[in-house]
Parts: sequence; C-alpha cells; structure tokens
Amino acid sequence: MHSNIDTLLKELYKRCNPKDKLMKAGLMRSISLSRRNRNKQMARNRLNDNLLQLDKMEVDPMEIKELKMKEVNKNIDSIDSKDEKYFREGFDFITMENQYTLKMVLESSQDLEFDVFDLQTKSGENEMYIFGMHIMSKDRYASDFKIGTRKLQNFLYALQNSYNPIAYHNKTHATDLSQTCYYYMQTCNLSNICKLSKVEQLSMILAGFMHDTDHPGYNNVYMVNTSAPLAIRYNDKAVLENYHAAMGFKILKGNRQ
Repeated sequence: MHSNIDTLLKELYKRCNPKDKLMKAGLMRSISLSRRNRNKQMARNRLNDNLLQLDKMEVDPMEIKELKMKEVNKNIDSIDSKDEKYFREGFDFITMENQYTLKMVLESSQDLEFDVFDLQTKSGENEMYIFGMHIMSKDRYASDFKIGTRKLQNFLYALQNSYNPIAYHNKTHATDLSQTCYYYMQTCNLSNICKLSKVEQLSMILAGFMHDTDHPGYNNVYMVNTSAPLAIRYNDKAVLENYHAAMGFKILKGNRQ
C-alpha cells in the first residue's frame, strides 16, 4: 500500500506545473512523510513478529522465573563491580559514506515528527550515541561545560550499551524520550517559559537518555512479588526507578576516560 502511495505522489510531482512551487513543496513533504510512516510500520511489524514468536514458545513458567532472577543478579553485580564493562576506545561504526545521510535525518531533531526508527537504521543501531553527540555539539553543551570529546563519546556509548535489547524500555525508547524533551524545550519554548538554566536543559536531555538504564524487561510488581534481590535492596520502593538512577550515575561517575 505504501509503495502505491509513493508512486502516486511521485507521478503527481512529475506532472505538477514547474512554476507551482508551493504545490511541489507540499508533494515533496508528503513523499517524505510517506517514507517515514513506511519505516515506522516496518519496525512495528518486526516487533510484532518477535512477540508472536515468543508467544509460541512452550516454556515452563518456573524456568522463566529462574532465568529472570539470574539476570537480576547480574544487574546487581554490575552495580557493585569496579570493572567498567561498557567503555571502549574506538568509534569506527560511523563511516564517511553515511555521515551525510545522518545529517539529513538529524535536521528534524527539533520536530515532533522526528523519526527515531530512521535514525536507528541509518546509524547502525547507534541512535542514542549519534543523537547525543549531535545535540551536545549543536547547542554547545559540550563546549559550555568543557566536556572533552573523548569523554563525551565514552559516556554516550556506555549509556547506550547499558540498555538491553528488550521490546520497549530500550535505547531507542530512551533516545525518543530525550528527543521529545528537546522538542518541548526548543520548539515549544519551554526553556524560556520555565526559565530553565543551561544546566537544567542539559539535565533534562541526560535524564531522557538515562531514565531506563539497564531495564530488565519486567515491572516493579513482578520484582516485589518475587522478592527479587533488587526489590530487597530498595525495600520495595520504586525498585526499578532507583535502580535506573543508580546505574545512570554509576556510568556518569565511572567515566574517567
């Protein structure tokens, strides 16, 4: 269906009067939106296929519970461990060939229609890292707060890599939320309306990136009802929220590079 719409819009564009610039601009916008919607639908279809495959698996519920508890214990160990497993020296995943493509995607970073799935695809699954570096440079957060390039790269990559490949509370969701905060502050003028300082603006962007760090894929009710180690650690009070904050600050504090 989307391909038929694209074909129709392109044909209308060809037949449009060359002097009718307004009509041509409108058609180009429609073609662009059609492509974005197609990419979003493809992402939704992939997600639905994965969920259907999970539903078809015949697994003992007790085995699932045991597996989840092992993952929770790993999460706790990652807080207590002194070894930083997230940092890396090389950042060779962004090639010269796709830098121009990424620039085109990021031009809409202040728009509500910003397509995070498009950024995910064209950045090679590095959407949080790319969006973070773009905003930090574009709005001069890095230079104003004297944040070194390598330190910023390591922090954003560490934060991105701390997210698990789960259905919803993943790095794509966190990037999307951070971009939405940025949209409200910039396009909707929230920064001036609320008289936000530069530090407060930066805090909102980073909070969006960090708010679901290392999310295990299940909720507080499950954690409390199963007496999970994290629930015991935080005394059944806002278990995951406390954990995300702890992991986020651990990465922020531990980023000595």
